[in-house]
Formats: sequence, structure tokens, C-alpha cells
Amino acid sequence: MIELLVVIAIIALLAAMLLPALARARSRAYRVYCLNNAKQMGLASALYAGDFDNRIPRMLNWGRAWGLEYRIGDKWMPEMFEPYLGPNPVKPQGPRPNYQPLHGLYACPSGLRAKIVLRGSYDDVFSRDFFYDNDGVSYVWSHIYYDPWQRAYALNRPISGRRASDVRNPSKAVLIWEIPYHRAQNMPHENGMNVVKADNSAQRIRGNPRETDWWLNHSFEGWDSDQPPPTTPL
Repeated sequence: MIELLVVIAIIALLAAMLLPALARARSRAYRVYCLNNAKQMGLASALYAGDFDNRIPRMLNWGRAWGLEYRIGDKWMPEMFEPYLGPNPVKPQGPRPNYQPLHGLYACPSGLRAKIVLRGSYDDVFSRDFFYDNDGVSYVWSHIYYDPWQRAYALNRPISGRRASDVRNPSKAVLIWEIPYHRAQNMPHENGMNVVKADNSAQRIRGNPRETDWWLNHSFEGWDSDQPPPTTPL
């Protein structure tokens, strides 16, 4: 009995040592998986621009879960990119009560499994029902940005449909980002997220833990101005 207890204790100790390492390895694998998704979407955006007079894809808005709010184009991202990347493989097929989000080209496993560490922000809405309404997609398209000087959406300067040459700093302007994204502590990749820039490159960025809403503070950057906002972080 004593020998059995010793063996069990050793196994438990080894498991305690290995589980964190396995969790870190899985997190890194998910980050690479998601970054590859972002690269594919960046490529699709570049191919679209080549086919349509060097214009940024004219998406309808942020995604299907936002309904027709602040509508610009007539398609959401998976439908717009279907000619270049194929159909959306994560689109829900069954009824809402039985839906389980699946990872795929438009859905990062880290985003689908992200735990909302800090409540009291718009990240609270990113539940299974949200992903069902959003066709399983865990990425957001930047069809408009928030203007911190006017404290309003820049509706007269939309991103969707503008010429790529009309972007002030394409290497800084974020075109696609991940869910959840408002609070850094909730972001899917260790206080950060993968993004696609207006030059169609993909990279990981880190959130600012002092900010309560990444989009309000950074969605404007690089599109029409490089100046810092005149307000404290929101």
C-alpha cells in the first residue's frame, strides 16, 4: 500500500509539472494557427484589391452578429472572401441550442475558448450565442473606425471600399482583429491578439491593461492620421 501511494504521489507530481508546460505549448500552437488564419485573410484582401481597382474589400460591417448596423457594403467577410479562400467551414449548420463553436479558417480556437477575465466591458457578449449569430467567425472586419477627436464613428471616412492608396500608414492601420478585443486581459493570446494590417501583413499585437476598450483607443490609427488622440485612454 505504501509503495502504491508513493507511485501515485510521483505520478501526481509529474502531472503537476507537465500540465503547465502542455498548456503553454497548446497556447503557442493556437497562436500560430490563428496567425496563419490572419495571413490567409490578408492574402484574400490583397487579391480582392487586385481584382477591384486597388480597393479595400467593401464589407457590409463588422460581422453578421452586428446585424445591419452602420451598413456600408452588401457582404460579410466569409462571403466576400469565398472566391479566394473557399466557403466558410465553421458556419453553424444546426439549431442554436445544439451549437458548439468549431475552429477553422474564420475561427481561432483561443478566441472561441477565451475566458472573460475582466467583466464590465463589451467582451461580456462574446458567448456561444454570439458566435452562432456571427456564423462561427471569431474575427472582426474594420469597416469604420472611431474618431477620438470627434468622439464619434468616422462615418464620412469609411474603411470598406476605400482605395488602398488612401490609407495614410498601411503598416499601422488594423484591418482585421480577433474576439475578444476590448480589454487586454481578455484578449485570446496572453494579453494580445493577432491582426491583419492595411498592407495585408499579419502580426500579433499586445493590449494595454490600462485601457477598457482597444477599439475606441486604436481603431483610428494609421487610416487618416498618425497623431495620438487628445484624450486619456478609454
